[in-house]
Amino acid sequence: MTDFTVWETAPFNSTIDHILQRYHNVHRAQFEELVPLAQKVAQVHADTFPAEVPDLLAYMQNELLMHMMKEERMLFPTILSFPKALAAAGPVCTLWPKRWWMI
Repeated sequence: MTDFTVWETAPFNSTIDHILQRYHNVHRAQFEELVPLAQKVAQVHADTFPAEVPDLLAYMQNELLMHMMKEERMLFPTILSFPKALAAAGPVCTLWPKRWWMI
């Protein structure tokens, strides 16, 4: 999707679903294929293929998996709880500007 203005008004859950489907799931699948393929190419073409590539890809995979896990377990649930928290805080927030002087 190239029209980024769509995401300015998209609900949080739609944005998160898009990130999960378009990026997290795709990158997981790509790295699952890419790392073993790089290892195979490194073995078959050991004389010409850079030996460090499979290890670098495995490192990248690990780092990206940890990053995505943090988003999925901590960030996204926190973002999805915002509307509920704002709804609960709504009455308090509406009183705050009127009553700030009483504190």
